Amino acid sequence: RDEALGRCGDLVREGGAGNAKLLVDYLDKMSKAADASYWMLVNAATSFSDEPAMAVVGDYMVDKKKEPLSRDLLFSLQNNHSAAAVPALSAVLNRGADDMKPMAVDQLASIQSEASVDGLIRAFQTVKGGNDLGKRIDRALRVLTGADCGKPEDWLKWWELARGEGLKVSESQLGGEGTVTRDLDPGRAGEFQGLETVDPNEILVLKSECKNPHDGTGSGCNY
Repeated sequence: RDEALGRCGDLVREGGAGNAKLLVDYLDKMSKAADASYWMLVNAATSFSDEPAMAVVGDYMVDKKKEPLSRDLLFSLQNNHSAAAVPALSAVLNRGADDMKPMAVDQLASIQSEASVDGLIRAFQTVKGGNDLGKRIDRALRVLTGADCGKPEDWLKWWELARGEGLKVSESQLGGEGTVTRDLDPGRAGEFQGLETVDPNEILVLKSECKNPHDGTGSGCNY
């Protein structure tokens, strides 16, 4: 274990599929106790900045999708905002456990790259547009692109024309300068509409009492 901990930084800096496999294989053999060395290796395995390495991590999360380590890796991957992380997140979104897919969508929405849009649109074509995952993907695409196309096929047609122009996210999408939404990642900023004008030095308290928060009508809720 000491040798692996000592080398993990070098492995990440060198990159490559082989080095990523060394880390995930070692993690797979370790005790799943959440000690400092375990989390150090988890964080190292999700810190690669090259696609071949992250593809290995993605395949591992899919192959071991029933294992706690797979979820630990996905959780740690939220700190990697490089485009290289897209293959790993796309693997989870397309072939991973159902409970992991929403987090993969949100993390893709936080990576400003054409690859993120490509991955989200491909996944959107395989899910029912009206289900929760489809709605989440649609929202992620709107956050990344500023467009609002609706159906998966319409997103595909629009992106075929718009892809060459690159991503252009407006200041209003991310929250205005000096407001409470300014520091949220783009995937969550859209969930906090109405807070854009609140000064960050002010305290906002929300209270709700909902008898049936899942009926979608808002009935029975007092704010």
